[in-house]
Amino acid sequence: MRKTLLTLSIFSALFSPRLFSAEFQRNNLVSDEVITQSNNEILNTIYDIPVRPVTGTKRVLLVVAKWSDGSTTDPDVQWQQVFSSSPSSLRSFVKNSSQHKLLLEPVKTANGKQMLTPDFGNKPASCGMSDMLTRAKASAAAEGITPADYDYLFVAVKCQGGALANVPGQNIVLFGQGSSSHVWLHEFGHNLGTSHPDMYVNCPTNGDRVETPEKCDVKTIKDPGDPVGGGKSPYPAITRAFAGWFDNSTMAEITKSGRYGISSLGEPGPQLYFIKLPQQNNYMTLEYRKQVSGQSASGGIWVRYSTIGGIVKSTLVNGSPNDASLNNPQLVQGKTLIDADGIIIKVCSINLNSAVVSVAVNGDPVIDCAASVETPMIESPEKNIKVTYKPLFSGTAIPGAEINIVKSHSPGTLLAKTTADSNGSWSVLSSIALPLGKYSVSARQLIGGKHSSWSANQPFVVEDLSLNSPTIVIPGKNDETTPLPIFQGSGALPGAEVFIAKSYHPSFIVASTVADAKGNWQVASSRLPLGRFSVSVRQKFDGKSSAWSENIAFTVESLPVSQTPIFSPQENATTGRMPEVTGTALPGARVIIVKSGSPATVLGSATADANGAWSSKLTTLPLGAYSISARQTFDGKTSSWSVNRKFYVSDK
Repeated sequence: MRKTLLTLSIFSALFSPRLFSAEFQRNNLVSDEVITQSNNEILNTIYDIPVRPVTGTKRVLLVVAKWSDGSTTDPDVQWQQVFSSSPSSLRSFVKNSSQHKLLLEPVKTANGKQMLTPDFGNKPASCGMSDMLTRAKASAAAEGITPADYDYLFVAVKCQGGALANVPGQNIVLFGQGSSSHVWLHEFGHNLGTSHPDMYVNCPTNGDRVETPEKCDVKTIKDPGDPVGGGKSPYPAITRAFAGWFDNSTMAEITKSGRYGISSLGEPGPQLYFIKLPQQNNYMTLEYRKQVSGQSASGGIWVRYSTIGGIVKSTLVNGSPNDASLNNPQLVQGKTLIDADGIIIKVCSINLNSAVVSVAVNGDPVIDCAASVETPMIESPEKNIKVTYKPLFSGTAIPGAEINIVKSHSPGTLLAKTTADSNGSWSVLSSIALPLGKYSVSARQLIGGKHSSWSANQPFVVEDLSLNSPTIVIPGKNDETTPLPIFQGSGALPGAEVFIAKSYHPSFIVASTVADAKGNWQVASSRLPLGRFSVSVRQKFDGKSSAWSENIAFTVESLPVSQTPIFSPQENATTGRMPEVTGTALPGARVIIVKSGSPATVLGSATADANGAWSSKLTTLPLGAYSISARQTFDGKTSSWSVNRKFYVSDK
């Protein structure tokens, strides 16, 4: 039986100021207490992985207090560790890890220091988190700063040492001062929803094989690739995914055996793969970290077992069981991991910015790394279709593979190059203007130093197509929308940029996107004011712009986030083991489907389209009677759960 991954509730181990400083200097461990928030519900899902998005610009109020006896930590040092432009500051670290999706900005204060340095009065015998936060809020209020003026409250006082943080949450309290910014990186990782990670050590080996996790031992609070586990590296891929910093192009579920290319963490391309494990909300995750200049550790694949619900609890596999330092856990080229449930991961190749793994699931044999590479598929332009002089090429390939598109029978005439995303999809405009008339292209893919043969030729006809105004389909004239509507339309050239602007205000762009291979497009708007609003659209292609379309006027209203009805399966219907569930919600709302009465048992998720329709194929269900419920989240508001829908699951 597989070892169960435990979800952390509370860790506590406060320590003296001296030990606090010594541990920082020695191995980056932080002695802290993690306070689990009561509001740590799952707010969203991507590929059925629970996520709690933390994105955009967040305002941080830093309070570095002193006591009446004059004792204090150094305010300037604390500010530098949190906000400076140094790559090691919390602000820079988060900006880098999130790839600019989360920006931490200091709250402006009357003293011009972008922090408060109040007197907290007499020092208590022992400092508590609640007391320190109360004092900090009172000091802020005295300066005219209310809780509405900040998203995060960070407090630093000279006390018994240690640190406290909510997981997930918006509060950090330091009872001392670190010799580096690491304590802030560690505690903010808790705020993002990550509890202390562990490591599987002393796992059985057989040559280049590592067997996990049944006979492995567990080393608590150890992960050299995560500041929350004592590491110095940027936050791991699973933390980034949980924080909403990845999308469908950078992360994907592995459901079938094959080879997968994975980019180095932080580089363009696929950065996270996960495999669902039999236990609910348990996953195996894969990320690649390249060799860092000046360090002896080679690049490799980092494998974690993660339990993900309201928080993330991970256990990193030490892929180098003979390394007593536990600081080189990566699976290097040639290494193979064999999981107790039959999952096999073999590292085929590693280069500077990417790696290739061969993954076997569902009891399949692992594909030989040296096997030939299949040709990619060209899906657009479709055969013999009319295209513009710079057509959009798209298709499917091995995830992470490099795709080269050339003129048929002329491999030296490179028309475009791109990389397949984590799902194997790729799309790229021709970099060369093609001559009018009949034309034909071919493609091949390159992965792990091996390339496929050229694909079958794809013929089409190049014509001088007009750059007409696109058409807005949704919303229709005089429709009612939310303040965050979804615009949908057609009539653009494939690959053209589409801009939606306020009518008669061409610089007031409310949304922009790129047209797909059929010239259709869909994009969520920025927030619109309540009341009547009107927009127009135009497209831009190869430096040329169309005229603006006719105006579409509609009414923006604050529509209620009500229960989302489930249309199918119908009550008491009989379904297969993985039924498709459909319903309606507000356009753009995120819907999750759970087992009735068990909101942590996430079965599926979906995003409502421009019409509000959604559908999701559920995970494998047990046979017999089953009941589900769904809810939607939109603009920070979450509906109540829908009426339970009961049906019967059969394998017939």
